Order: sequence, then C-alpha cells, then structure tokens
Amino acid sequence: MISYACNKAGLSPTTIGMTGLESINSSQESQEARERVSMRTREIALNSWRKTLTELFNKYLQVYDYIQGKEPHDYTSFIKIHFSEYSSPSIESMTDVIAKQVAAGLKSPIRAIEELNKGYDREDAEQEFMDILAASGQPVLEDALGDGEQATAANIEHTAQTNGNSGNSDPTKKAN
Repeated sequence: MISYACNKAGLSPTTIGMTGLESINSSQESQEARERVSMRTREIALNSWRKTLTELFNKYLQVYDYIQGKEPHDYTSFIKIHFSEYSSPSIESMTDVIAKQVAAGLKSPIRAIEELNKGYDREDAEQEFMDILAASGQPVLEDALGDGEQATAANIEHTAQTNGNSGNSDPTKKAN
C-alpha cells in the first residue's frame, strides 16, 4: 500500500527505501512488460464498453423511434464510441487545464490555487494569490476599513480581473 501511495503521489518507492516491482532496480524490460499487460487489459475493457454502449444507445434510439410512432431502425453504424488515450495526469497537465479554466472564467484564481495545492485552505490560497499579484507588480487592494489588513477574496479576484484580464498592466491607470 505504501508503494501504491508513493506511485500515486508521483514519488519513486526507492525514495523511502522500498524495493520491489516499482523499484528503479527492476529492469526496463520488466517495467515495459507490466505496462503492456495493463494497456492490453485496458483495451479489452474499453472494447467491452464500446460494444455495450453502442448497444445501449441503439436500443435508446429504437425506443425513441417507437415512442414517436416511427419504424425502429438499426443505428449501430452511426454510433461511434471513442475513448481518449490513456495518460497519467501530471502536475503540468493539471496546471494547464486549470489555467485554461481560469482564463475562460470557469474557475476563480483562488479556487485554482486551492485545487493545485491540496494542503491549502482558503486563507492560504488568498495569501498565495496576493503574493503572486505583488510579485507581478500588480496592486493589491487593502481592506475598505483602511486598517492595513489585506483584501477579501472578492476584492482579490476583482483586482485580478481588472488588472490581469483588461490588458492594463500599468497600476497608475484605472481599469474600465
């Protein structure tokens, strides 16, 4: 179980002194052989799912035809089930996806920081975001009370949207 947890965390089990199948000490040939078996098993499972889903969708369309008072047809030639290639999600690919979600306005920068840094709570994510803004030279809003405390999450995200998305990197100019 420790070896499995290390692999899921992206660490080599040898980092903590474990040896075994996942060890670097195992030969490249044995690692490739294990991967071929798992990919073959995955392909067998996906073929089974393709057949099952094709039959399911075909039955659904035939029942729909029947409900509409039409003659049911065989739709299997029109149904194409495609599964994407297997790839283990890396931190880089997860970061790219989350960055695209933030750029599209589907996710807030604070939420993205929380998601990428699993140990962060909301306060940690807000502090990290303010540090990022400060490091990039963007102004960070202070609390409306003027007591020197840092901005709330809403003000932080508003600052990011007006400074980052408007294309206005000059802090002396006001965003529209």
